[in-house]
Amino acid sequence: MFGNGNNNMMGGNYYNNPFSTMNLDELQRNYQMQMERLNNIKATQQASIPILEEINRALASMSSEEQTLLIESHEYQLAKETYETGFLGFLSGKFSNEYIATPEGKMSAEGLLNTIKQSKDKIAYEAKVKREKMDQMLSLLENDPEIRKRYNELMGLNPTPNNSGQPQTVQETRKRRRTTDEEITE
Repeated sequence: MFGNGNNNMMGGNYYNNPFSTMNLDELQRNYQMQMERLNNIKATQQASIPILEEINRALASMSSEEQTLLIESHEYQLAKETYETGFLGFLSGKFSNEYIATPEGKMSAEGLLNTIKQSKDKIAYEAKVKREKMDQMLSLLENDPEIRKRYNELMGLNPTPNNSGQPQTVQETRKRRRTTDEEITE
């Protein structure tokens, strides 16, 4: 029934068993390593779930007015934008190739590429115009005494009359700082 003794009860050969050459300690060590890997995977998956639940609980514990104020705050908007950008990047990395393989995805990707190519020159021109305007404004600020005076007033560099001892212009402020720095180093 068992033939020449090389077959086990399931009809297989002892030599085909991948664990037949391992002793009990090696089998236990191998089992322990696999269990540790599985536990690490579970812990990683479970670690993200409580954070999302905690976010939901924290938001749910706030009144609608508090939620509105939170949503309008700069810190919240920045944190949410960072999270969403990372999340979308993660999704994009996971599924972009699959999406592009579909007819809709290919058409959308081609549309995006065409838009980028068509907009490139226009955007470069708009950026150049914006830089030229900023350069012109800075030149006016530096060279036109009336504009400089108004700028200094708006920036709080001219809050009181000239006899206050306060600097009246950007140049006076710079000069006073240099003088103060020189006095400190002496």
